[in-house]
Amino acid sequence: MLYGVTLLLAVEGLLFSPAVTAVIPRVVPPKHLARANGLWTAVMGVLSIGSYAVGGLLIAWLSPGWALIVDAVTFAVSGGVLCWLRIPDVRAKASRGARGLLTDSAAGLRDLWGDRYLRRLILVLAPMNLVFGPFPIFSLVFSRLLLHAGIAGFGTIEAASGLGSVAAGALVGKVSSRLTLQGWVRTAAAGSDAALGLALLARNLTVAVMCYGVIWFLTGVVSIPFVSAIQGSAPSHMVGRVLSALLLLMSGVTAPLGLLVGSWAMGDFGPLAALWAQAATLAAVAAITLVVRLNPPAPHPVNYAYRILDAPDPEV
Repeated sequence: MLYGVTLLLAVEGLLFSPAVTAVIPRVVPPKHLARANGLWTAVMGVLSIGSYAVGGLLIAWLSPGWALIVDAVTFAVSGGVLCWLRIPDVRAKASRGARGLLTDSAAGLRDLWGDRYLRRLILVLAPMNLVFGPFPIFSLVFSRLLLHAGIAGFGTIEAASGLGSVAAGALVGKVSSRLTLQGWVRTAAAGSDAALGLALLARNLTVAVMCYGVIWFLTGVVSIPFVSAIQGSAPSHMVGRVLSALLLLMSGVTAPLGLLVGSWAMGDFGPLAALWAQAATLAAVAAITLVVRLNPPAPHPVNYAYRILDAPDPEV
């Protein structure tokens, strides 16, 4: 039953995330897309920090079962609020039925995979989600078995990760133009590799908290402008379809694969070896970014969208 519920929640997430990203361009001017997505990331980071504290209190006061019931009630409340809000209609002309859903999803994949630049970028970035997909699970193992800090240490590490995301959302507009996309991808891969390696060498909770905060800050500064550029460059009736395909290609396959391989490595070789394998994956991506060109070519729509996002704001 738990597996079934978890599967339904995962499917819901795959539907909800593209819907949100498709709505944002309808209510925000292109110039402010990066700011809006940064605010969304910051809000989610704040909620992530608070959720561990609230969840711990609920489990302490009630029980894990009742905590899940409270969680279910929050989904119902959120659904009621969304029904009450006036949300722009982002529906495209879509085929009906399950076959139509598969057909339209395949069209979104073709839109992305048929673009040589986006295909190259996806092939370079997707392996990073072999690491970042199972990060929360691995940080629990890191806290309990290597730091001996238990659940409290895990909550502290996750809170630091949330703070890194909040900082990325708040500062992305100020720092994203300091480097090109390729420069930020290199920085994120190399910086995350160095931070994870330092946390594994130090095996100290304070060091781990700082390192995890840096990791999620760097990845946020890369992902927020990139997703904003895809939003701004895709036709309005195809934004949801394109972003859904992007989510599938970037993390829909690699994140579960990383969790599966990482769990096997932990069981056969131990948690330390599995975590060092994560660091080695990030190092390999950083090496690849030194030889593969990732900046959008001049005529590419993403390049135009980046110019809009990086241009001075005439309203300021």
